[in-house]
Amino acid sequence: MIKRELYMSRIRPFIGTELIKVMTGIRRCGKSVMLELIKEELVESGISSAQFISINFEDLNFSHLQTAKSLHDEITKRAAEINGKVYLFFDEIQDVPGWHLFVNRLLRQGLRIVLTGSNAKLLSSELATHLTGRYNEIKLYPFSYAELCDAEKVDVKGITTKADAARKIALEAYLNDGGFPELVAERT
Repeated sequence: MIKRELYMSRIRPFIGTELIKVMTGIRRCGKSVMLELIKEELVESGISSAQFISINFEDLNFSHLQTAKSLHDEITKRAAEINGKVYLFFDEIQDVPGWHLFVNRLLRQGLRIVLTGSNAKLLSSELATHLTGRYNEIKLYPFSYAELCDAEKVDVKGITTKADAARKIALEAYLNDGGFPELVAERT
């Protein structure tokens, strides 16, 4: 997993707060990986992974939780079994009709909530309407050229012929394929 420090630095100040953390971006830009990076950081800070409840709404194993009522019942049951603060990670939440009502209820219960959603379905205007003032949105994008170089361990500061050749190859790959993390991972 490639640590995306640019985004981690933006979300880190809000991780322990009661604000809902919302990560939006186009499909395949790395939102699900960011959820995992946040979990890693929480574990490194001393939070037990037993305090996490994670649901990816694109995973058919969770298809029975596609209504606000079924999701509420499941989360309430699982949260009651957890000692300490409960951290919820909902990937592609926009696939659940009425998700905002459910998330607002959970927020009032003091749970820490991190959501992801694709730009096409979870627009900023919807967030502003549904979560009024109780969220922090982080917009994710595919890798920048600098992130691609970092991921591929390309020396961006070296002035050798070898470093120049590596940067040229990385730039060609970036211009041809873009910065989608999955494509970058396949090349490395």
